[in-house]
Amino acid sequence: MMGGGNFVVPVQTVTDFMENKLSVTSPPPSSYRLGVKTANLHELFPLHITEALQRSISMFDEELPGFISKDALLHGVDTRTSSPIQIPRSGDTYESTSLRGLYPIGEGAGYAGGIVSAAVDGMYAGFAVAKSFGLYSDDIESILGKAQIVGSTKY
Repeated sequence: MMGGGNFVVPVQTVTDFMENKLSVTSPPPSSYRLGVKTANLHELFPLHITEALQRSISMFDEELPGFISKDALLHGVDTRTSSPIQIPRSGDTYESTSLRGLYPIGEGAGYAGGIVSAAVDGMYAGFAVAKSFGLYSDDIESILGKAQIVGSTKY
């Protein structure tokens, strides 16, 4: 266990991860409240995964300069699962196609792949519910923009 147990998470600064070294023994502050412990995250994955992560991080830093920083932490490994099914819903109202009044949203319903996309899905569904109750009359897209189909970007 790289974190040492008790839900302590192994972390590595982004700069150290990019150089495949572990120079920091006391990591920068983390928002993870159960504790972190420095570790070489390269030991968690096979080489082709760490190389892909390094390439992706470099590309992300080109789009958002400063992402690669000695103060940025990578937390490893987030082991979550997404729903293997998707509850059918209307693309306009977000309401279930088989059960009136049910608004399947987020990861459990098969419409998100993480906390941010689940939150965004919830915002769209919230506006759709407000519209169905006559509490909001404009298009949802006028505030949030058109919802994108869940997909992936290849880095």
